[in-house]
Amino acid sequence: MSKKKYEWKRIKEPTENMLAHYEKLFRRNQNKWMRRSKMEESHFGAIFEKKGKEYQLLGSVDNRDNMLVAETNGENYYFVHSDVIDSFLLEKE
Repeated sequence: MSKKKYEWKRIKEPTENMLAHYEKLFRRNQNKWMRRSKMEESHFGAIFEKKGKEYQLLGSVDNRDNMLVAETNGENYYFVHSDVIDSFLLEKE
């Protein structure tokens, strides 16, 4: 089974139940001792900018380091690999 690495794959708006699931998965994954992402649990909900648009980190999509982000205006949602998010969030710190 190959790992899928998303780079800004646009998706339709998740349901409230799915948003809660993605948040829970993010918090669980970021609390593991061994994890690939450099993000911490405190990064949940963090806002970052890319090409003049603001995005918010909303959770983990899976155990393969793919994250869910949304434009802060709530128009579009995306699956993005954690390496991409790391570069935006950790550059700010």
